[in-house]
Amino acid sequence: MARRATPVRPGLLGAYLAGRNDLQWWIGTSLDRVLSQVAPLALLAAALVFAAYYDAAEARLAAPAQAPAKKRRHRR
Repeated sequence: MARRATPVRPGLLGAYLAGRNDLQWWIGTSLDRVLSQVAPLALLAAALVFAAYYDAAEARLAAPAQAPAKKRRHRR
């Protein structure tokens, strides 16, 4: 049995280029959806970078203190 060819479906770019509306309308109506998905990811990435930096800085501050130096006796 011969296999039927699947129709080519235009992707997102095809929808923007072959749509009935102009490109400015497409971008204007979808920009809020795109930003609402990208903005939380950007905030999460920034929070993870800050947490890593904070942990590294805290580890440098918590370095073990050196034992106090022994007092030397002065010869007279």
